Amino acid sequence: MDSVKTLDTVVTKQLKSAPEKVFDAWIDPGLVPHWFSPGLGEMVRVETDPRVGGIFRFDQQRREGLARHWGTYLAVERPHRLSFTWCVDEHIEPDTVTIDIAPAASGSIVTITHQMSAEFSGYAEQTASGWGTMLEGVRSIVE
Repeated sequence: MDSVKTLDTVVTKQLKSAPEKVFDAWIDPGLVPHWFSPGLGEMVRVETDPRVGGIFRFDQQRREGLARHWGTYLAVERPHRLSFTWCVDEHIEPDTVTIDIAPAASGSIVTITHQMSAEFSGYAEQTASGWGTMLEGVRSIVE
């Protein structure tokens, strides 16, 4: 993404669970279907290889067809940081998503930063909303 202008979409929420539990929810293939776009369709493929250079695939059957999401882990620093490329269906250039998890007095503060090409600025609000929904899904399984 260095050759194009980018913008960051940031979502932050406080959760009542320890950073370790929150971190693990993002990489445990048994938990992913509970937070990934809840209500939009059945998860038909969930694969994670949470190590730097490892890949993940999340395929979800939605009304309009199969939604495919995949990427490569860039940083896996349990329990504080998870960063990965983010690809969706036919998009050529991957985005970068970073999840920072900070300990708080009553759990964790989770900040998701989704860096995307500025040409997709019209999707920034929808992207933030999507990550907010997923954070609520994580909350539902860790609290």
